[in-house]
Amino acid sequence: FNGSPDARSFPAGGTYLAPMPWDSRNRKPYTDWFFNLSRFCPKDQNGRTAMDVLGIDMIEPLREGGPLDLISGLDLASGPLTVNPSNADYNLDGKVDGDEIYRDGVKTFYQRIREVLGPDRVLTTS
Repeated sequence: FNGSPDARSFPAGGTYLAPMPWDSRNRKPYTDWFFNLSRFCPKDQNGRTAMDVLGIDMIEPLREGGPLDLISGLDLASGPLTVNPSNADYNLDGKVDGDEIYRDGVKTFYQRIREVLGPDRVLTTS
């Protein structure tokens, strides 16, 4: 995407990071990717949801005393509320779920971010 390298194969058990296009300036077809922030998100082998992993790996370092605690805010530029997934099945029942399930999860995620940032740091999204 926009100059990304070609896809490469990786050995089994490793992780492949796929490019996540964020706009359509290149006018090529692409797939929107969304984190499953709903309460129905499947859990990993450690019992964590996508929201838990994002919280631990991306948000917790911003907590006071953390390695990124001097950052004065967070801008979620094209945040999760910019677009609703139009065909998401959060609870894996084979049916498209309503927007409210996604939006409730995003609200919970934003609340978790605010709890870590505290009241004096900036949190913005489009």
